[in-house]
Amino acid sequence: MIFLKNFFALSSLILIISLILSSCGEKAFTREFSPEKSFTVHMAAEKDEKKFEADITCTGSEDIKISFTYPEELSGFSVSTDEDGYKVNVFGLTEEVTDRELNNASLLNVLIKTLRTSVFSNHGLFTEEEDAFTANLTIDGIPVFVCFGKDGFLRSISSETLNFSAQFEIDG
Repeated sequence: MIFLKNFFALSSLILIISLILSSCGEKAFTREFSPEKSFTVHMAAEKDEKKFEADITCTGSEDIKISFTYPEELSGFSVSTDEDGYKVNVFGLTEEVTDRELNNASLLNVLIKTLRTSVFSNHGLFTEEEDAFTANLTIDGIPVFVCFGKDGFLRSISSETLNFSAQFEIDG
């Protein structure tokens, strides 16, 4: 009889602890999350302790444009996606670069592929948190953390591997 009482007490205790632990931390995403697919944001970023800024306009998976605004020496440099790669505009001179010509670990490659993957693919990896939706993605072998606000707009991207972090503010 004592054994049975102890068994029920222990079972109840384990159940209570399990419920408490499962309510702590992140909540698994159970309903469909759809990021905004068309947006203009301002990016403030840091790579290897160097700061830079850019305006990003996205109207589709194949229509992403990054226009650098800071530091001054980058102002006038922009990159836009193309069917087979990217169009790089350096102070009015345009050069086309294919996907195969870029290093997979280049910041430009990871940034654009992270935007494409997180916004336009149904990877189902988002976790709902108190005020955001987050995902840990792998882009060409590079781990990348992405955060969207509850409003569906991109808030941040970071990669410890690349020593890169960026915050985004909605323009307009």
